[in-house]
Amino acid sequence: MAKEVTPTPTKTELLANIVAGTGLSKEQVAAVLEALAAQIKKALGNGRSVARTIIGLAQGGKKASAGPATVKVTVVPELLPGPDEDCIRSLHTYYMSPATNMCGNPVCGLCGKDEIDWGRLHRRDLADVAYAGAQLKTDRFRYKRWAKDLDEKALRHAARKGLTGLEEAARKRIKASVGPAEPFRDGNQTPFKGNIIYYGQHATATCCRKCIEVWHGIPKGRDLTEKETDYLVAVLMEYISFKLPALGTESPSVAT
Repeated sequence: MAKEVTPTPTKTELLANIVAGTGLSKEQVAAVLEALAAQIKKALGNGRSVARTIIGLAQGGKKASAGPATVKVTVVPELLPGPDEDCIRSLHTYYMSPATNMCGNPVCGLCGKDEIDWGRLHRRDLADVAYAGAQLKTDRFRYKRWAKDLDEKALRHAARKGLTGLEEAARKRIKASVGPAEPFRDGNQTPFKGNIIYYGQHATATCCRKCIEVWHGIPKGRDLTEKETDYLVAVLMEYISFKLPALGTESPSVAT
């Protein structure tokens, strides 16, 4: 017997349910939801945590304290602000989104779209690394990292290393920065410039264990396995090959 699917309530229906459940007027609830949408757009635009923004809003606009690390605020997609021009171009805000799908994976924090096959991503198939790269580029935070020009120091370093040397360096970097169960300064351990590997870690969500958990389905709190390390290195090399398609396998000194 087929399982009955509960229809998703409309925003109007949600508004009516909140009014009935809180005793507030329709105008009061609408004002709160409008303020919530504005705060979500502001937080996502600044790359900040929407959870803390919403907590601050609930406290009457006071600055929220850091609070326990386990605090998580989720907003149903029907209450999100709505699409902007980037959403229309399929460039969404999965990064820092306050909304998730039924499986707990992020949907766009503005329009609520869920266009990523998270199950496929989380299988971490080495033969499907190109799909991972393509999906990472649909997140506007990651897209900026894929599109950002490399600085001169990073370019010189890449030229000296060659693809083979960069792959070896990428493996060492992944093991050192995100390999342990509890990496040092997790969430802040990856610089933003000076090395193409740093650029790549932010572009491919291999920069910290939280991003790895969301995008690659590897839980925090345990060491990475060799197989998981292989996959993350492969995703990182997908970025490097994209940025420097003409880079040789070996460094010039080795090649000569």
